[in-house]
Amino acid sequence: MIRLHRSTQFASLFMATAVLLGAPAHAQTAKPGRTLPVIGKFAIADSPIQFSQPVRRGKYIESAGRRAVLMGREEGLFESWVYPMKIVRDLRLSFTVEGYSYPLSAADLAEWINVRPECSTITYSHPAFVVRAHFFTPLEEPGSLILLDIDSNRKVSVTVNFLIDLVPMWPGGLGGQYSYWDANLKAFVLSESLRKHSAIVGSPAATGYSLQPAHNLPDSPTQFHIDVDPEYARRNFIPIAIAGGLDAAAKVQEIYLRILAEARSLYERNAQHFGKVRNDFLQLRSPDAGIDRAVEWAKVALDTGFVCNPQLGCGQVAGLGLSGTSARPGFGWYFGGDTFINSFAVSSMGDFATLRQELTALHHRRRQLFPAHGGQGVSAGILGIAEQGLCILSVHRLGQ
Repeated sequence: MIRLHRSTQFASLFMATAVLLGAPAHAQTAKPGRTLPVIGKFAIADSPIQFSQPVRRGKYIESAGRRAVLMGREEGLFESWVYPMKIVRDLRLSFTVEGYSYPLSAADLAEWINVRPECSTITYSHPAFVVRAHFFTPLEEPGSLILLDIDSNRKVSVTVNFLIDLVPMWPGGLGGQYSYWDANLKAFVLSESLRKHSAIVGSPAATGYSLQPAHNLPDSPTQFHIDVDPEYARRNFIPIAIAGGLDAAAKVQEIYLRILAEARSLYERNAQHFGKVRNDFLQLRSPDAGIDRAVEWAKVALDTGFVCNPQLGCGQVAGLGLSGTSARPGFGWYFGGDTFINSFAVSSMGDFATLRQELTALHHRRRQLFPAHGGQGVSAGILGIAEQGLCILSVHRLGQ
């Protein structure tokens, strides 16, 4: 029998526990000396259907893609989801200006908002500076971006505050979540003991971060800081990036860096996509421009309600909304009844290809999604739609 000295036994036990907990000491980090992406300023174009108006505090806003969504309030309070995980909540900014001895809450400075399908902008105004925060979720990427356009003659520091969640959508659950600061990525890496769920939140411009427990999530807000050089900010955006996935942190790191490196092209793809939604499907031209624009935003809502869960595939969710401390983004789940009801609208706007995917997803997953009924309700629902006369053309297209 091999006997271990007490100190050796303790060391072995500590190492085993660290591995089980997914200790940061064993986590993969970005390669030292890696050059992180710099995002030069590019134009954020107006949209024909945008809303430009004073900020209405407490009013809901979102930027949704197929694989992620950034939701919040117009004054600039956000939560982030990368399906099927909630990454962070209560994400907010504060500013410290050279010559001022106290931080300024961005929410208190929010004055104007431009809401577009592809990218929305909140303008924060102060006598010493103006910050335009462009936020968008790339259509097909599991993550979101906030690009800060800072105009100031004084040095400005930005503090990014948020609470870490890293929890799957209800009724799923995880244990052993932890986070740590990767000095090479300049970002917080979030994961759990099995390293099958990970996310990254940070900025290539970050210059400092808050200390926190090594093996669990902090109860207080997590922070990182960005000291902004005015000359640098005249030429470049200051980015804040969020990425996640059902994978180890090393894989999510690739997504995080890609979102940063391709920020401009991802924004342009968003603009092109929503341009096609406007131009390729049903359009209304009436004496009331407000009604015409409402129809366009209804099309956007239907389009952004089509989401992709890597474990279940793509389909229509019942609707998105802030989750707060809970674990579901509104009614963001694949309910058969909501898909059937919305199918009338999707068919009416002419998006038959998407409708086919939505109904096919329910058909193939009916036993997993509705085990109590053996999936029969879904098949009956699809037949019911046809019996009620859901556009002969749409039924024909679905059968192709």
